[in-house]
Amino acid sequence: MRSALVSLALCLVVAGLAASVAGAKLSPAENTWAKSMIGTYNVMSKELDIVISEEEANNALIARTPANATLTKTLEAFALCGTAVKKAGPAPSTRLNPFLTSMNAACLHLGIGANWVAKAIGAIGKGNGTLGKTDLGKSVTEFKTGSNDLAVAAKKLLAIGGKAIFTA
Repeated sequence: MRSALVSLALCLVVAGLAASVAGAKLSPAENTWAKSMIGTYNVMSKELDIVISEEEANNALIARTPANATLTKTLEAFALCGTAVKKAGPAPSTRLNPFLTSMNAACLHLGIGANWVAKAIGAIGKGNGTLGKTDLGKSVTEFKTGSNDLAVAAKKLLAIGGKAIFTA
């Protein structure tokens, strides 16, 4: 349910803003850079769609189970988000800086959220379900913040002509 709301919010932001900035365009250098960033954006968006359901899967919070391995891959994607953004390098123009800032913020919160899930798994493994539940609650807060930051990133890119990147 929560992942469906996150997906709906992102779709509405992208769709609504795309209509309002139809005439704006990115330069070729901006377009090339933004395309590399959109790859990371798309991965984070996809993983946000599934992370809660993966957490809720049977035995997902028990280390070394198949469901845990699936969840761990998603958490690893979140943990590596910042590295992927850094790999793209600095924005080629100042008008892309707000998009980059929002992507960095999203990666920060998604990474923190992944860390809270990992702590929850550790706590549950040590028999402390109460702490595990608390840590999972903290992860959801971070994932929501990261999702909001991704929505802001989309808004910022669309505002300067990035519509074609989202539809390509």
